This record gives sequence, structure tokens and C-alpha cells, in this order.
Amino acid sequence: MQNYKTRPIKFRVWNIEKKEMVKSNSLTFHEYVTIEDQFADDEYVFTQYIGVNDSIGNEIYEGDIVSVSNDDYHETAAYEVVYGSKVDNYPAFYLKGFDSESNSFCEIFDSGNYTCVVIGNVFENYELLVN
Repeated sequence: MQNYKTRPIKFRVWNIEKKEMVKSNSLTFHEYVTIEDQFADDEYVFTQYIGVNDSIGNEIYEGDIVSVSNDDYHETAAYEVVYGSKVDNYPAFYLKGFDSESNSFCEIFDSGNYTCVVIGNVFENYELLVN
């Protein structure tokens, strides 16, 4: 039987009212209360770690903005990390707007032609996505 490595399940939480990112390990969870009941949708946005680190070792989370540089063509652009697919709702994280025939993260990290660095997130740095 082959051994499979599972990715760590981690979350970050955006506090809408306080306009700050909260690390999930600093949240207090109450026994027998669902997350939905404890954290109202209009107060918090949970973002999940995608299981991959950027080119310099930073964890990448849903909602992050990453700068992707194509080392062959010397082009750089910023993309939002999202969950779901452009086609058929395939369950995976990808980069919104990144033109790729396969999953954008597979192309970036498997090809060796790209550098990918987290430069912010959509909650605090949305202006980084505006060209």
C-alpha cells in the first residue's frame, strides 16, 4: 500500500468588523456549538490554507494575492487565489485569471518556469489586483 501525505488543514479568519486577520489558533471554540453558530457569516470570513507554500516559503491561503513571474518571458502579474474551477466546479484551488490548460498551481510549481510570491490578500490589499 502506498503512503499518502495529507496536507495540514489550517485556516485564517478575516474579522470584518475589526478589519483584521486573525490566526485560527488564537480563536476559542466552544464545545457543542457549530462554527456557523459561533461565528456569524457577517462577522468573519474563513480562508483555507491550500497546502502549498510560495517560492520563498510563505503559506498560501484562499483569498491571498500572489505575484506570478514567468521567468522565460520576464512577465509578472498579480492573481487572486480562489477555490473552485473555471469549468465544471472542479474542487481545487487555482489563480483567478491565470491562463492555463491545467490547474494553475500545477503549471506554476511543476514547470519550473515561474516564481510565485504572496504579496497580500483581497481583504487588506485588493488594490494590488487592479491593473
